[in-house]
Amino acid sequence: MEEKPLERKKRSEEQINKYRELLKSIQVKEKKLQEDKDMEMEITWVPGLKETTQQLVKKKLEGKDKLTPWEEYLQKKKEKKKQKKSERKQGSDEELSDDELPPDVDLGDPFFSEELRSSGFCHKHTNLGSV
Repeated sequence: MEEKPLERKKRSEEQINKYRELLKSIQVKEKKLQEDKDMEMEITWVPGLKETTQQLVKKKLEGKDKLTPWEEYLQKKKEKKKQKKSERKQGSDEELSDDELPPDVDLGDPFFSEELRSSGFCHKHTNLGSV
């Protein structure tokens, strides 16, 4: 009966050793894979890098002159949009002038003068009287 416990002990030790070897082999494979992944990217520095970048920039700038008709149309459309936007901003910043008001509006009218005072709007307008 004593042989059985010894055999069991040997078997368990053998199994433990097998598992250890298996774990070691897995770890070795993982290390190799990790090293391979680390080595995938390689950077090389080329002398004259500054000159090549300048050439690329120059080509890109020259490419703007050689636009297709559709690209020219889109570019003009963008420029017009920007121009209208800037005009709207400038127009909202300016004060109201007599030209912008409808001809039948009299700023001497109590309603308009009261509104102008309550809003804090100081208008440089001389009273024209009623027309």
